[in-house]
Amino acid sequence: MVLQIEGQGELNDAHYALFASGAAAGGWMLFAYTGPDSIRMRAASADGVEGLAKQFRADEIQYALIRIDVPTTDGKQETRDVFVAWTGPDVEVIEKGRKAHHRSDVAAQLPDHDASVRAEDVKRFNLEK
Repeated sequence: MVLQIEGQGELNDAHYALFASGAAAGGWMLFAYTGPDSIRMRAASADGVEGLAKQFRADEIQYALIRIDVPTTDGKQETRDVFVAWTGPDVEVIEKGRKAHHRSDVAAQLPDHDASVRAEDVKRFNLEK
């Protein structure tokens, strides 16, 4: 079954506020499961990578979209939107298997993004190289 994203109006409002053209880096939206095949936006903020990392739960699979600045080869900064698939370290193997196919469903239904990452360790979830 295809994963459903609930609360589309709420999602659209948050996306406009945090990701509209010209919006500063640091905005993010976090999605969590509300049922076996549905997710909903749980939180949204503009407090950057650190703020998003605080929202990740060790016992959940979650998804996020975050806007970050990345350095270019000429020393400038470019803004990029990144899709994050979080799998907490305490998520049971069975649940990981059941929900593995949802990652591509979520990525396809969220607004455009420039890159995607998988994250499992909140200590390594930062902008450091």
